[in-house]
Amino acid sequence: MKLLITILAALICCSVSAQNGTADTLYIDVPEELRAMKLQTTEYISAGRKDRERFGKKFLGYSFMWTWCYDGGKLDTKKHQELFRKIRNYPYDKIVFNGFVLDRLDMDYSTEGGVIAGLIVGKKPVLIFRREAELVQEFIVRMYNERLYEDYGFLKRYCSPALLEKLQAAYPYDTAETAYAIWLFRSGQQDANPESDGRTTILDVKADGDRYVYTALDMGWKFSRTMKVSCKDNKITIEDIE
Repeated sequence: MKLLITILAALICCSVSAQNGTADTLYIDVPEELRAMKLQTTEYISAGRKDRERFGKKFLGYSFMWTWCYDGGKLDTKKHQELFRKIRNYPYDKIVFNGFVLDRLDMDYSTEGGVIAGLIVGKKPVLIFRREAELVQEFIVRMYNERLYEDYGFLKRYCSPALLEKLQAAYPYDTAETAYAIWLFRSGQQDANPESDGRTTILDVKADGDRYVYTALDMGWKFSRTMKVSCKDNKITIEDIE
C-alpha cells in the first residue's frame, strides 16, 4: 500500500512539474513529413544568468504551433495535436527533437526585451525549428561559395579540435604561426580548368546520416568532398573532411 501511494505521489509530482514547465528532458520523434516547425510561447523565456537575475526563469509553455511539411504537404490533424500536447508545457531547452534543431528565435512583440547573453529576450518569443540536415546543407553551401574556410576564425569556431590538428598537420610549410591546409576543402588544383569558364561554386550537397558529400566546381574543376558534421546544442561542428 505504501509503495502504491509513493508511486501515485511521484506521478502527480511529475505531472505538476510538466505543467509548470520544469519537467525533465523530453525526447520527441518528429514525424518524417515535417521539415520545419514554429512555436509561439505564452510568455517570455530567459536564457543566461543575467537573464534570470533580471526576469526570473519564467516559462508558461506554448500557445500555438505551426508546422511545414515537404512538397506542400500537411501534417495529419491528429498527429499535430498529439505532438503539440506533448511539448506545450516544456521549456524549449528541455525538448530534444529527433533530427530537428533550433534555427532561430524571433520576436512577436516585446515590451522589455533586448539582446542579453546572445539571445533575444522579451514578451512572447517565437521559436523556429528546422531539419538538422537542411541547416547543415545550407551551412556547407555558404561555407564554400563564400570561401569561409579561408578564414582561420571560421575554422576555429566550427572545426573540431581533431580536425584542426589534421588541417595543421597537413600544412607542409614551415611557419612560426599556426597554419591550416585550407585547400582540403577544395579540389587541390592550382590553376583554372582551361576547358571551362573557371567558375567556383557548389553544385550539390547530399546528406547520409552525419556525413555530407558536397560536389562543387573549383576554378572549373569538378570534385567532391565528404564532411562529417555534428549538430549539438544547436551548434554545427565540422568533425572531419575527406
